[in-house]
Amino acid sequence: MGHVRLLPSCRRERLAGLALFVTGHPPQRLLHIVYGIFAVLFLPGAYAWAQTGSKRREAVILAGAAWIVAIAYLRGISTG
Repeated sequence: MGHVRLLPSCRRERLAGLALFVTGHPPQRLLHIVYGIFAVLFLPGAYAWAQTGSKRREAVILAGAAWIVAIAYLRGISTG
């Protein structure tokens, strides 16, 4: 159920990034857009894949997906 609480935060992040982009403040590097697209596609894909097995498998897949997206997020911040 923790993944449900994450959705509003992700939605705010996407809307803030889109608002900045539309108002003429694009990211300094294209890499930020790549990381954003990756997170938007990867998390729902991992969630769908995790639903096909046991609860333990679901937890392991979603925990791994969260770590991967967190690493990409931190990498995006560190690139400026």
